[in-house]
Amino acid sequence: ERCHLTERTFIRRFQKATGLNPSEYVRQVRMTKARDALQLGDRPISQIAAELGYDDASSFRKAFHSIVGMTPTDYREHFRAKRLKD
Repeated sequence: ERCHLTERTFIRRFQKATGLNPSEYVRQVRMTKARDALQLGDRPISQIAAELGYDDASSFRKAFHSIVGMTPTDYREHFRAKRLKD
């Protein structure tokens, strides 16, 4: 409504501009924020999941694993070990 486009036209233009449909784009943005939170802080995974709009940590873990290829815990440990080396 804000763009004065039909939903279909908006989705088509959004996908052409970003290469992703709106829901995929939102998911990617959430995972980028999750990566930052896991790399830079020690907040519990359940808290990060809630901050990113996930109803439960389990669905967040599944989504994170499907996009990143490792669990949030493994991702955090990987970057924690990397920080300690540097």
